[in-house]
Amino acid sequence: MRRCGKRDQIGDFYKQQLKGVSHSQILLKTLPYVWPKYQYRLRFEFLLSILFMIAAATSELYAPIPMRMIILTLTPSVSNNTAVNGGTVFTPNIRLPVRPVIIYGLVRIGQALFPIARDVCFASVAAYTERTIALQTFHHLQSLSLSFHLRRETGAILRSVSRGASTYSLLVKSTTFLLVPMLIRLIGICIIFALLYRWYLLRLLW
Repeated sequence: MRRCGKRDQIGDFYKQQLKGVSHSQILLKTLPYVWPKYQYRLRFEFLLSILFMIAAATSELYAPIPMRMIILTLTPSVSNNTAVNGGTVFTPNIRLPVRPVIIYGLVRIGQALFPIARDVCFASVAAYTERTIALQTFHHLQSLSLSFHLRRETGAILRSVSRGASTYSLLVKSTTFLLVPMLIRLIGICIIFALLYRWYLLRLLW
């Protein structure tokens, strides 16, 4: 009970500190961890991860198009009529969809490779973010007075710092690589419905 009381006091203290801080200020404060200053390699890898994310979402939207071409090509169509013994024979015209099959195979390969390349490019950015947040918090703890360390449990605080640093990179990855592709797919589907079908069919999506 005593340990929980201490934690509640610490939580109330930081709640008072963050009482006048808005979400936009927190976002602007945390952006340098994802877009670090003078770290051009990390910036380039972060941009690559964004490009791979967009490519993965686009490939998922484009995959049904070559499949449609394959189905239409394999569907038999009547090319000419041949008279045999007083009757009419319909000769189907079936072509081999080589190009749509190749395009569909490349799209499927892209669907498998783009998310892996995205995670590989973002791994170094996530590691840098966790290391920077943990070091800054650790230096802040070391700069506090001795009475703070005597009253608090430093080991528990350090575990919380480690979890918080890893949670921030996970939060950035989840919001960037899950929500943004979902919005891209939704916008792309709306555009496809608006261009290929009637505009009022967009109501089916809502």
